[in-house]
Amino acid sequence: FHISNCAAENQVKFTTCTLHSVALTWWNTQVQTIGHEAAYGMSWKTLMKMMTDKYCPRNEIRKLEMELWELKVKGTDLASYTQRFQELALRCKRLSKLQPN
Repeated sequence: FHISNCAAENQVKFTTCTLHSVALTWWNTQVQTIGHEAAYGMSWKTLMKMMTDKYCPRNEIRKLEMELWELKVKGTDLASYTQRFQELALRCKRLSKLQPN
């Protein structure tokens, strides 16, 4: 949001206009269920929680966390290890903030 100068009140609109396929269908269902005003009036944190609950179940997050803990360098390919470590660390950090303990 920082790069696009997207104001906090427009984050849900900005994000949902980029959805496609199954995610767009899911969002359109949410809009129909709770109404346009409520859907587009929700906070970014609420939307992220809803999307995480739908698309990142806790068991999948645990798999990513286990992969991170068990990650090993294959041969001398330190670059691939470092890249995967950073990807997993970032994903696990972001997702764990959205999940209840």
